[in-house]
Amino acid sequence: RERERERERESERRVLDKVKRQTPDRCLWESTAGKICSSIPGSCDRIAPEILITARNVRQPGGAVLLTKRVLSARSFCILLSLALSVYFVLSVYDSRWYKDASASIPCPQSKDFLLQLSELISDMDQVFRRLEIVYFLAYGSLFGALRYGGPLPWDTDADVGVLKDSIKRYSLEQLQFEFKKYHVHVSLDVAKGTYHFGRANVSADGFIFKDLSQIGWMRRDASDGGWLRSLKYLIHLGFPARLVTLPLPQRKFGKAMVYVPRGGFEILKYHYRGGWETESPPVNCGRVGLAYLHNFTTSLYGGGPQCTV
Repeated sequence: RERERERERESERRVLDKVKRQTPDRCLWESTAGKICSSIPGSCDRIAPEILITARNVRQPGGAVLLTKRVLSARSFCILLSLALSVYFVLSVYDSRWYKDASASIPCPQSKDFLLQLSELISDMDQVFRRLEIVYFLAYGSLFGALRYGGPLPWDTDADVGVLKDSIKRYSLEQLQFEFKKYHVHVSLDVAKGTYHFGRANVSADGFIFKDLSQIGWMRRDASDGGWLRSLKYLIHLGFPARLVTLPLPQRKFGKAMVYVPRGGFEILKYHYRGGWETESPPVNCGRVGLAYLHNFTTSLYGGGPQCTV
């Protein structure tokens, strides 16, 4: 019986040695505690209860086999988690512009009446924000349109602005609804996504709330949905230096009105669209008319090209 127990212990030692040789880079082996810890920085806490391995498991009959299976489970978990995070951020950064979609359902160009109504909505929003001293600026596709066409993008379906939380939080939703009602604009707030929605007739605009993260000079979206993964995305992918929205803001022509835009022209778009931000990528329908036609179309519609004032 003693020789049999010795053979079992020797077999277990060989299995443990094999496990340690096979996982030197992915995991840290602690022989005294008999636990596996992920090598991902900041993740060396217990990954999950089923991955914890104790010396007691090894001493039990069949414990060596169980140990091998759990080590492989821990290693697979680490690999899958890393791959999932990588795919998430690659898709977030390089495929974030909706108009890269090859869908043929997006008209290009939109009707003149629709684009004029969209620019008039932004003009009315500008008047209310100025009167209430709310700091706002064109963002995302609307900023692209102002810088390149002097108005909404010919294929755009709505408008986008950014608003600073410190300036707009002084007003309740009811107060904002009262002020915009004079312009027949409906206002709603999605707290989870940190977004105001402005709508009138068949046009709409989104107002994305930005705040200075802990007063460190870095702006991020003020949203609470999606847990820590989305918060990390908003911090890394949708954040930008606070210096780009310091007052006074420059103004750009947007349709018939002059509205506020961030400092630095295209610079803020380098943070929002990191993968080929400078490339004009209209929907597939725009290829049928050509970019030259679109520029001529918007020039006649908006009354001249982009203009700016400080």
